[in-house]
Amino acid sequence: MADHESPEAASALFDALQSDEGDVVGEWTATTRPRLEPVWAARASRWNTLVGLTEDELQSLNDATEALLEPFVNRSTADQPDNARVVRVLRYVLPEAGGPGA
Repeated sequence: MADHESPEAASALFDALQSDEGDVVGEWTATTRPRLEPVWAARASRWNTLVGLTEDELQSLNDATEALLEPFVNRSTADQPDNARVVRVLRYVLPEAGGPGA
């Protein structure tokens, strides 16, 4: 999503998408989680992990995540296993301001 050639446009797009999505997690917690079978509720997870990365490593992480999801994103409904469900995967990549160790 980031565009180093036009950071203002990239920021505006990020903010618009964030605003449009609303509180996806809060809505899921309030309306969906109570209706899930225990095994599906147990598979829900979240991460909040800080790692030290270079710009290139961050790009590699983003690329690897996209590659991991790609077969599932592009799989047709007809090719999904019978017990498959739609799962929302939220991913925020939020670099900290400042230099090393900041």
